[in-house]
Amino acid sequence: MATRAHPTGQIFVSIIFAFIAIVSYPLPSHSKSAGEVLSDYNRLPEKDREAKILEGAKREAKMVYYGTTAVDHVQRVFAEFKKKYPFMEVADYRSGSVNVFNKIATEARAKRYEVDVIDLEPGEVYGIANECNSVLSRRANQDWTALRRI
Repeated sequence: MATRAHPTGQIFVSIIFAFIAIVSYPLPSHSKSAGEVLSDYNRLPEKDREAKILEGAKREAKMVYYGTTAVDHVQRVFAEFKKKYPFMEVADYRSGSVNVFNKIATEARAKRYEVDVIDLEPGEVYGIANECNSVLSRRANQDWTALRRI
């Protein structure tokens, strides 16, 4: 019986790739929103886009994950990620939804943006966006909308 890749794992890897793109894009002095950065990347030919993402990822050298996924599941995803990107360190924080939510909200209030990948249910993400609304600018809220379309 052939095994099939788990769709959650594929989505997770896509999210990781998108966040690496956002983090790695060199910004001019008039910082662009995440939506603008993603739009710029989408205009590039596939090989150029991947080369720019990898260049930035090598500079960053670390991917930070916060989520609720079980250890055995997320470790398999991390292992596949490390196979494809051996130069990247993977740091993670796994806990219950409330703890992950509180960690993200607390960091946002302190203007510390450590996390690259957030793995929560849609309702929890909506709660984070609402909680952080007082901290985030209108432009950042537009970025959340752009990221949800990916």
